[in-house]
Amino acid sequence: MTLANVVSFFTQATGDRIAQTISLVVLVVLLILALSKRKQGPNPDRARHLWVGAGILVLLQVCALGVSLLSPHLISETAAGSLTRAAALLTVVWAYWVAFENHQKPLRTGFCVILSVVLGFTAVFTLTILNLQPQIQNNAAIQLDLFWQIVGLALALAAALLILLQKPTSWQSTWPAFLLLGLGHALQITQIDYSFPPLGWVHWTTVLALPFFFTLLQHRTTPAQPKPVSAPARAPVEPDQKLDTRPQLVEELLEINLKEDPSDRLKATLKAITLSLVADICYLVRLSPTGEKVELIAGYDLIREIFLPAATLKRDDLLHIMDAWADRRTLHLSQVHANTQDVNTLTLLLKYHRIGNLLAYPLYFQDHPAIGGIIILSPYTGKQWGTTTKRLLDEIRETLTQVLFGDNPLEQMHAELDTQYETITLLRQTSEHLNRALTEKENLLADLKNELLQLKANYQIEKRDNVQQMNALRQEITSLEAQSASRPDIQHQLEQLNVQIRQLTIERDQLHKALDRANARIQHLETQAGQTGPTRLSVDNEVISLDSIAANARLQVASRLQAKGLLLEIRNPDGHQLIKTDPELLQTIYQGLLENAIAAAPSGSTVHFQQNLSLETGMLLTEITDHGQGLSQEEQALLFGAAGADLPGIGNLGAIRNAIRAIRALNGKVWLRSQKGKFTTFRIQLPVRIID
Repeated sequence: MTLANVVSFFTQATGDRIAQTISLVVLVVLLILALSKRKQGPNPDRARHLWVGAGILVLLQVCALGVSLLSPHLISETAAGSLTRAAALLTVVWAYWVAFENHQKPLRTGFCVILSVVLGFTAVFTLTILNLQPQIQNNAAIQLDLFWQIVGLALALAAALLILLQKPTSWQSTWPAFLLLGLGHALQITQIDYSFPPLGWVHWTTVLALPFFFTLLQHRTTPAQPKPVSAPARAPVEPDQKLDTRPQLVEELLEINLKEDPSDRLKATLKAITLSLVADICYLVRLSPTGEKVELIAGYDLIREIFLPAATLKRDDLLHIMDAWADRRTLHLSQVHANTQDVNTLTLLLKYHRIGNLLAYPLYFQDHPAIGGIIILSPYTGKQWGTTTKRLLDEIRETLTQVLFGDNPLEQMHAELDTQYETITLLRQTSEHLNRALTEKENLLADLKNELLQLKANYQIEKRDNVQQMNALRQEITSLEAQSASRPDIQHQLEQLNVQIRQLTIERDQLHKALDRANARIQHLETQAGQTGPTRLSVDNEVISLDSIAANARLQVASRLQAKGLLLEIRNPDGHQLIKTDPELLQTIYQGLLENAIAAAPSGSTVHFQQNLSLETGMLLTEITDHGQGLSQEEQALLFGAAGADLPGIGNLGAIRNAIRAIRALNGKVWLRSQKGKFTTFRIQLPVRIID
């Protein structure tokens, strides 16, 4: 039989039906083999996918053969042609579905179903139009047949291209099969006339493409070859062992730290977990402190790529999960537990007909009860959760718990920085205020010094003039007394001079009184200047915080501390409290006592500074301690009693006495406690006004 005879035979109705019968027989044999080996392969899901696809193809072939046998007795030639062409296109669609493993692309099944519905609807629509308007059947036959063949050619070529790009199992033998199917539709286009001719070329290329199904069957049901005895055994592959390593996962992990809003960080973390576990649905759960409320704070659907709304449930709604988490156990619920309370709750919440397999993993800090957890579900794929998933969650549990439920170090740092900025601002304001007050006091001191010098100068001038006048009068009296014996008229002058002397005496007494008042004024000014040193003459109360007082005290002696290698330890428990006192006198006290302590303390030691408030008495209590030579009882008495005493346990006697004068100016008290060779402590009590 020549090739021309073969071509002519398969373009006739008889050859067309023989090709369909051969295809049906081969597909039935393939289906039987797939069913017999469904539990023999290394992966039963692959074999099940194959026999399901073979069953669909057998059903399509039965329908096509039935239509061909019924035509033209019960079905018109036009209707039979449209139905057989639709069946041929559906064969291409579901052969493509069989070529891929279903678990690799769950959406592929949906795509094939939708495409099948569209093709079926198109066939019914064309039949309806042809039946309603029989007069256009002859004119439309060519166009309809050309439409079906072009669509079949496009589907076959698209399937071959996708297989070449994605390279599924046994792709080397499957893509030529689809090229054969496309070739059949291309050759069928050459047979188009004013009727629907038999699909001889399409069915013949289908028969030639059937062997690739046997290749798939052999690959998906053949057990793996055993390894040599000497080689170490490899752990069995679990259904959840493949984890997501796509760039999207890396991107999600990197974006977590870029989210400033806590809810955005939570969603980014949830999405990264879902991608890592390759879970259909993942929920983050937080438990209330009492454990009676269960808050589903966020959920993510990986298949639809959407975030699910939050929800709050009662503990009894997820009873089995909560009981397991109370013992910090991981709970697995497979699809056989479909009637449990937990499954019913989640099914109603998600509005799915099933939730697949469930894994509930608790999150907790070390030695603490569970505070939340992760619930992962597989309603789309039916994926099972094994030891690989649990091992991964165990490795990241502590970090994940800290990220989701722990304190955010970044937020704590921001809060501390805000507090430091507030303290710095307050200290700057206090420093500016002190500088302004210091400038005013220095100006006032300069004015008082000028006044003092002017009073002293006036006193010296008046004193000199009075002395000169009195000396001149005495000389004149002496001269007059010498002349009184020889001249009787001098007696009258003498009496006049005596009157003048008495008048001058009265004026002298008045001058003495004025001089005494000037001296008293000078002594008062000198006393004021001596109480506060060169920068203080009067008390001026201001509101200031204990923190700023302590900071200013440290600032005043910082260079001396560094030069001697000393450490200043400040205890200031009431640092944020505001008081009203004279800051300049208080600074004089602290600076004097600290300078003495620094001078008395040995190098490398610590000077202790402590201040606190007594709310009951309204007193500011301060202690300044150095660990120098110390003072005996006799030396302590000399310190407060004798002027200019040289005491070895005292570092700066002048600074101490300046501080004592300032303490007295503030109506305060000072005590000394010292032990020879060990320490010296000055304890100060100052009345202040505490600002609420």
